[in-house]
Amino acid sequence: MFFDDHLANGDWKLSRALLHVDARKITQLFTGYKNIRCCLSGHIHLQDMVDYKNVRYYCNGAISGNWWNGAFKGFDPAYALFEFGKDGSVTREMVNY
Repeated sequence: MFFDDHLANGDWKLSRALLHVDARKITQLFTGYKNIRCCLSGHIHLQDMVDYKNVRYYCNGAISGNWWNGAFKGFDPAYALFEFGKDGSVTREMVNY
């Protein structure tokens, strides 16, 4: 997925730098608030979106593609534009940089 390294049992070996190690704490905290629209992150410089327990989580890429001389893991340098509607809706547009 991120590295070619595998553990002896065949599982992928992932760096803590590529994960939110406090994800359980974040999702548990969010369960106490019904008005959370979404959670934004760019931590791993990839683009992703997932709905989990009535919260939409966005990972929003990075414009620091020059570090990699172009795309990182298949994602071009980009930034996210968000629109937050009065009705609670959230839309994201990714813009290549």
